[in-house]
Amino acid sequence: MKGRTHLAFAFFLSMYLTWLYEWPLLSVLVVLLGSLLPDIDDHRSILGKKVFPLSFVLKLFGHRGFFHSLLFIALLWLGLAYVGYEFFGTLLALGYVSHLLLDGFTPMGVRPFFPFDWKVRGPFPTGSWVEPFLFFGFVLGGLLCFILAL
Repeated sequence: MKGRTHLAFAFFLSMYLTWLYEWPLLSVLVVLLGSLLPDIDDHRSILGKKVFPLSFVLKLFGHRGFFHSLLFIALLWLGLAYVGYEFFGTLLALGYVSHLLLDGFTPMGVRPFFPFDWKVRGPFPTGSWVEPFLFFGFVLGGLLCFILAL
């Protein structure tokens, strides 16, 4: 899926769960960041463009490899929990897992249990006809959740 669709899905999830947040705006931003994090190894992605030199180094792991796995987010969460930021680690993980879920609907799929080869794949290529419908549905759903939370 494209970066904007990942952001829209993370926006929907974060708006749906706003009642959990102590700091709503910061929490939503952390979920949005988490939704872009798996593509940090792709210099063409939204986040990869921001950390351009680093994305080339991370590419050595292979796209949709280590950075598209539950292992990476578990290690990141443990690191954040160790220094006392488990709530933000959980928000980051929410966005991160939302990214993996959407990428699991593409033919390229994801290997959530990297380094094991088991893959989750779907029928919808990145940028296919289904993606604009998902994007607008997630944005409208997020806005509706926001309005209902007021």
